[in-house]
Parts: sequence; structure tokens; C-alpha cells
Amino acid sequence: VLVLKSVTVESIQNRAARALANLAQDKQNSEILHKAGTVSHLKALLESGRDDECLQSAVRAVRNLADSPSHRAAMVSQGVVEPLAQLLKRGDRSGVVGASARALAELSRQCSTECAEVLSRVDAPSTLVALVCGGDAAVRADAMQTLSSLCSQAIVRPTLGSAGAIRCFVDEIRSARTPAGSAVLNVVRALCLCCREAVNRAKVVESGGIELLFSLLKDSHFKASHDRIILAFLSFFYEESALDVLLGYGLVPILVRRLEEWTLVSDKFQATAVVADIEDERYAASYDFPTEFNRKPDMEPNAESSSFLSMRSWLLTQGYIVSPGDISPRWCPDGSTGDTELEDLEAVPRCSSLVTRLLHPSPLQAPQVLPERPIGSHVRQTQLLSRFSMYVDPSFLVTTAVLRGLLNYVLGAARPSPRAARILLRLAANPNCLEAFVRTHGISTLHLRLCHGLCPDDFPARVFARVSVCVSAAWGMLRSLRIQAESGFGTGTLNHLLLSTRQGDKAACALALLYLCRNEPLRRRLLVDQCGLQLLVSHMLRSPDPSYVVRATGALLEFCSLEGKSGTPSSSPPPHHPPPGKFTSASSCGYARCVADDAAADVKFVLDCGAKVSAQRKQLVSRSEVFGAMLQGHYSEAQQSCVAVRNASDAAFTLLMHHLHGC
Repeated sequence: VLVLKSVTVESIQNRAARALANLAQDKQNSEILHKAGTVSHLKALLESGRDDECLQSAVRAVRNLADSPSHRAAMVSQGVVEPLAQLLKRGDRSGVVGASARALAELSRQCSTECAEVLSRVDAPSTLVALVCGGDAAVRADAMQTLSSLCSQAIVRPTLGSAGAIRCFVDEIRSARTPAGSAVLNVVRALCLCCREAVNRAKVVESGGIELLFSLLKDSHFKASHDRIILAFLSFFYEESALDVLLGYGLVPILVRRLEEWTLVSDKFQATAVVADIEDERYAASYDFPTEFNRKPDMEPNAESSSFLSMRSWLLTQGYIVSPGDISPRWCPDGSTGDTELEDLEAVPRCSSLVTRLLHPSPLQAPQVLPERPIGSHVRQTQLLSRFSMYVDPSFLVTTAVLRGLLNYVLGAARPSPRAARILLRLAANPNCLEAFVRTHGISTLHLRLCHGLCPDDFPARVFARVSVCVSAAWGMLRSLRIQAESGFGTGTLNHLLLSTRQGDKAACALALLYLCRNEPLRRRLLVDQCGLQLLVSHMLRSPDPSYVVRATGALLEFCSLEGKSGTPSSSPPPHHPPPGKFTSASSCGYARCVADDAAADVKFVLDCGAKVSAQRKQLVSRSEVFGAMLQGHYSEAQQSCVAVRNASDAAFTLLMHHLHGC
């Protein structure tokens, strides 16, 4: 170090720098050299040196000294980055350029804000892009690594996009010889981060980045990057043209499949699985919305453009907005990230009007600071699905696979996002989705899954504890669908399906009518005059699909339970009874309680097979007009204790007795 400091002969300086580079390969020696002030002398040599060999030795020493995050931060603060960036521009000295590119790749590892600022100030991004496009293989790899590292800092990403880095990222991923290698994954991460700024999103679309990222999302080799790719797609939340492209490629089935995979993993994994690099996300957040972490150092905490301030002030004075957050749906206060707080912001009650606030002033309160929570990847997927459900015609979401995936997630995930249930409610309230709900048997699926908890055998056990919470939501969806069915548009849709030439559509419509027809004229027209009920029964008898019989049975039971009520359903759902086969003990079965005492079971029905089914005469008379006429009228059965019943199977008649006894 003393030789480097006191001698100005370049040949001697070369030997000294080479010796320092060799010593710095050992971590203990590197620590000693940093304490001895070696970096400042190497910086001076980089600025004043003319001999290529001497400069390469000095650059190598700098690279070896950048062996830890603390050492890299110290070297950046001592100003060693700028002379290295200047050396990149010496195109006639390939050895110096290559060594400088390699040193910058090491110094920019886990890139800090200060390092990114320096490189941006000396126009290093343009030089690095030129090296990627025209340098040899080694220099190109180092320059690409530096560009990828710079993308972790939001303040420099717009500059990188202007310099042409996005096209370099796309070309590098496409031409990668080793799929899913560490270098390629870093480039994928950089491309995903570039999607966070509006100016770069346009360049991503132009360069074919969306198609490339979607192909990576389908590639299992890039599984480590899938969460980041979905987060990148979420950046296109307000750009419908890009979302249409993703829809065309088939993004929705992938999102639903990932939701189902999340549902089936263990509770412990769901509690710990979060998006990677949470700490770095503060600095990588979109530069379109500066925070205390990703704004430029010379910006004041509340520094904003004068035009923005004047616009916001005018909106506040005119009463168009109540808070700065009303300007942008993605605005977030300093010190928090929009992604982290998005779930909580939706739950915050908003003031109904500015007049209400003025007429009923409340004392000032300190704003509530919500704890920062890591967000699991499943939340990102529900955010994208929620955005698609906001389309004017989101009927493409009403498919068997999507409904199954959303219901599995709502019922089976340990901590499901409430956004999934809102997606179902939004779809049920959209008239454009009515026909899709009917065609896919979606209405009966909602009723059986949410109201009765009928789920696959391998489904998590926690689903049954959550069914009671979902019943009110299910009846809200059914109520919305019934309102649509009673409108002119809905009636026309149902008529069209009943008259369809496709037997599957006619059978699906007949099944849906039992849930949708609560209006007496509509019920008579569709179920009787147009033979909807007859079509349902005939399809039940000859359908090869056993699930249709189960759905139709549940629909008939639901229809019969409301037969004696008014045409319009009440605002509150009917009492929930568990489906047959889900009883855990005799005490939970109303039929078992009624016939437990031989004295109470005062009538028995003898079937064709010889089986005797006990019942309570009082219950049957009060619950059924048919049994009331039989057992209390002038028929001979009213005097009999054993009544013969013809042409009824044991299982069907027992099910009927359970229902009439309150099960």
C-alpha cells in the first residue's frame, strides 16, 4: 500500500496492484487492506493510470476487494465506481474494458441505491447495453449481469429502459443455452422488475416480453421465477390490451391451477410461503410511486412536481377527493408498499361523502399504522382473477374448472384471500354471466358446495368448519342470479336455452330453473308450459352421468322446501341442514330422535321389498299435505298402523322420511 501511495512509476504500481489483488483473494487479508485505505489509492490509480496492464491489475484488485456487502458499500462510498464506469468507454482497449465490466458486475451485486445513482449519472447503462450487443462473450455476460443487478433499484430502471436494456433482456432469455441457469434467472427477474414502470411496460410489450414471460410461466424449469412473473403481469392491471393478450394465451387456467395447488399444501407451508426478497421489495417498488426507499436521495420526503401539487390542491378544495389516495388506486403513504397494504386498504371504510364529514366533524386521530405483512403468491393470483372479473363480459371465467378452483380455494385454503369470494359475487351479479352459469351447472355447484359443503373425498377437513360462513355468501349469489332470471333479458336467455337443439343445454337449463324460478308466473311458464320440469325428470332417468342425478335431487329438494312460500325469496337464507351421510351421531338426526321411542313411532310403512320404515304420524301430517290426507282423512290408511307403500325403493323412501322429520 505504501509503494502504491509513494511511487509514481507505472511498472512498479502495476506490480504493487497485482500483489494487492493476489492478497485480496483471502478474506482476512481483504479486511486488513480495507482498513489500510487501499481503496482510495486504487481509485487514484484508476483515474490517473495510462498503461493498460497497470489498469487491469488495479481493476482486478478492486474486484477482489469487493468480496462482501459491507466492503462493496464502503467501496461505493469511496467513489471507486465512477472511474470503473469511465474505463468501460475505452473501446480501443479490450482488456481494460473486459476487466472493468467484470469488476462492475461484482460491485453491483445486490446493487445499492448509491451504486445505481453513480452508474446512471455517468451514463453507464448505455455503455453496458452497447457491450451486450457488440462485445465478446465474456464481456457480454459481465455487462448483462450488471444490467440485471441494476434493475433491483427502481430509480435507475427508467434509464435502463431508455438505453435499450429491455430488448437485451428478452434476447438473452431467448438465446440462453442453459435453461433456468442462475444467470438466466437473474435476467428473468430483471425483466419482471422492468414491468413495474409504465414507461418500461410499453417497451416490454413492443419487444415481445409478455409472450416470453408467459412461455416461461408454463415451463417447469423456471418454477423458481413463476411468482415473480405473475407479479409482473399484475403490473399490467390497468392496461387492458396487455391483459387481453394474456387471456388469449390462457393465463386464467394457469392461475386457477396454482390456486388449487396452494389449497392442497399444508397449513404450515401456507403460513411461511411468501414472495421472495421482501426486504428488497422496498427499494424495487415502482418508481412511478416514489417512497422513502426508492426516491432519489436529493428529493425531500414530500417533494412532488408543482403541477401535481396544484392539481391535488384544486381537487381537495373542490371536494372531488378527500385524501391523496383518491387520486390513484395504487397510491400508498410513505413507508409502506402498495402491494403489502392492498388487502388492508380494501377493508378500510370510506367516508360516504365530503358533506357528511363536514356536518359531523370528529376529533383528529393519529392514523392507524398497519403492520407490514408478507403476501403469499395466492394473493397475487386472486388479484389478477379479480381484475379479469371486472371486464364488461367476464363470462370466460364462468367455467367448470374456474368455479371448482375458486370454490376449492375459498373452502379449503387455510387463510384464503377474501377477494376470491368477491370474485364469485361479482360474476353472479353480472347479467352477461347468467347463461354461462346455467350451461356449466354453476348454480347447483354453488348451492351444493357452499350451502351443504359437498366436497371431494380428498378435500381438507377444515372445509366443513367454514361452510357456515359461506352460506350467506352463497345465498347472496343465488339471489343475484334469481333477480337476473326474472328480468326480461334473463327470461329470454332461459327461453333460448330451453329451446336449444343441444340436449346438454336443455338439461342444464331445466336444472337451473329449480333454483331461479321463485316467481309464480315465471315458474308456471318455464317449468310447466315449456315442460322444464318434465325435461328434468326425463333426463334424470336416462342420464349416464350420476352427478347430474345428485344435482337434480338437490335442486328438487330445494325447490320443494320453498314451494309453500311466497314467490320472492326472503332476504335471509333458510336454515342450513347437513346433507345425508354427514351426521356424526344419532343426536344430530331429527328422524332418529323421532323414531327412537317405539311409542312415538306410531306408524310403519311396509315396502315391496319387505322393509319396514318407522315414522311419526304427527310429523308427517304437519309436513306434507299428501301424508296429511292419507293419515288423517277418510282413507283406510288413517286407521292402520302398518301402511303398505308400492313401487318405492328402500333408499328413496328412507331419504323422504328423513326430510319430512326435519333432517
